[in-house]
Amino acid sequence: MKKNGCHWHKTRLREPARAERIWLAMAVATLWTVTVGSDEQRHLSENFKDQVIIENCEN
Repeated sequence: MKKNGCHWHKTRLREPARAERIWLAMAVATLWTVTVGSDEQRHLSENFKDQVIIENCEN
């Protein structure tokens, strides 16, 4: 799987149960990555807004 990346049609897996577990792991990892990235983006955006407000008040 690692060698072929997302080229699922080129996989050498022949056992459906193993393929199912890999797909589940990939789905959970993708969901976690998107969730963490979204939270971080929101946090950075809020900090940026606070910084802009502070700078505008100082001027």
